[in-house]
Amino acid sequence: MNQNRVLFFSICLFCIFLLFSETLVATTGSGEIENKEVKEKIDKVSWAIARGGLSQEKLALAYQYRGGLYSDIYWLGEAKHDLEISIDLLPENSQAYVDLGAVYSKMGNYEDEINAYEKAISLDGKNVNAYRNKGYFLFHAGRYKEASDIFGLCIELEPEDYYHMIWEYLSNERSNNDGKAILEKRSANVDLAIWPGNLLKLFLGKIKSEDVFINQEFEEAMNDEMVNCEAFFYLGHYFLLKGDKGQAEQYFQKTIDTQVKEFLEYDYAKQAMEHLLK
Repeated sequence: MNQNRVLFFSICLFCIFLLFSETLVATTGSGEIENKEVKEKIDKVSWAIARGGLSQEKLALAYQYRGGLYSDIYWLGEAKHDLEISIDLLPENSQAYVDLGAVYSKMGNYEDEINAYEKAISLDGKNVNAYRNKGYFLFHAGRYKEASDIFGLCIELEPEDYYHMIWEYLSNERSNNDGKAILEKRSANVDLAIWPGNLLKLFLGKIKSEDVFINQEFEEAMNDEMVNCEAFFYLGHYFLLKGDKGQAEQYFQKTIDTQVKEFLEYDYAKQAMEHLLK
């Protein structure tokens, strides 16, 4: 098993330990954290760090986990600080560089962002998260052919991932490739009756935009703001490809209004408002 795969499972086990430990008093940050669930998680990790006694690897994973939580609520200074400490403690951890790159993206520090993803890939050539985030970076930099190639590599690593297929499609459509034909082939072996199958059907022309939300199979899921965040975002891209910037802007704004800040769609909707609509 690759060392970074071992680290991934170590992170999962460490997080389980923290989430099932007793609730503790807040010891971190300045100001108030509005999301109670995230606040409880941060409190628990902070207590584990302050208590001491963790091995260097577990301490690195604790800082990485807390950095990710800070990133989710846009405490970006705290997130960057924790992730840099994690990397200092465990420099071979590829995923920590991916997490740091995501923070740089939210900060608008795009040069350091891409450098972080390249470092992650150099440490683990099969880290699909690093390739995926590099693909997002290339897409938003207007380097669509390169983005398409990266998402194609992501699909090789994870052949049934719906989102890799969607982003490859968007990249192909913007680089004048036949994105629909490629998406049709890619999606042949996945279940379009589960979320986000409707999004693939939308881009394939099998349903209309208004049908994304009314398919009975998704009735329960559609009450979820997280699903809405994704749906609004990709509807924005759907209308952007059709040249309807007005509709696209409305859907990107709806994405932002969900306030699902831990989803990449939230952050990329803001980038779309700033760059793609201009």
